[in-house]
Amino acid sequence: MQRQRRQGVRKRRDEAANGLAAEAFRFAPTGLGRMLITAPDGRVLTGGPGTAVRAAATATLLLLVLGGNFIVMFAGWECVGLCSYLLIGFWFRKKSASDAGKKAFIVNRIGDFGFILGMLLIFSLFGTLNFQEVANAASLLQPEQHWGLITI
Repeated sequence: MQRQRRQGVRKRRDEAANGLAAEAFRFAPTGLGRMLITAPDGRVLTGGPGTAVRAAATATLLLLVLGGNFIVMFAGWECVGLCSYLLIGFWFRKKSASDAGKKAFIVNRIGDFGFILGMLLIFSLFGTLNFQEVANAASLLQPEQHWGLITI
């Protein structure tokens, strides 16, 4: 009886630790992104040029990380790409900034193509775009099939 109780406590503790780790992995990219967006001049709280775009970039990072399926993740991806273009090309009067903004836009479109292609392949294989359902279905695959998915 006491052994079962200890195992139950250990199981709950492990589940809590896994949940905490999952939350850390969700919020770490957003916090790091927020720091990198605001660190160069620290003007997010004081205002100045680009303040709204920086705040939007942080919000879209949350959307990207906290989405429960690939569609929401793609929407976050698109919004982060837009904010990236706006932040890089903010000083559009400088030719180098303008060219860098165009390059960011083009690279994001290439990434969009790969993202959409991946979503189509996942949907054709699993019939869903929900993260949890895809993970459950992938766990039922044979070991040989895992390598095929990794290479795709």
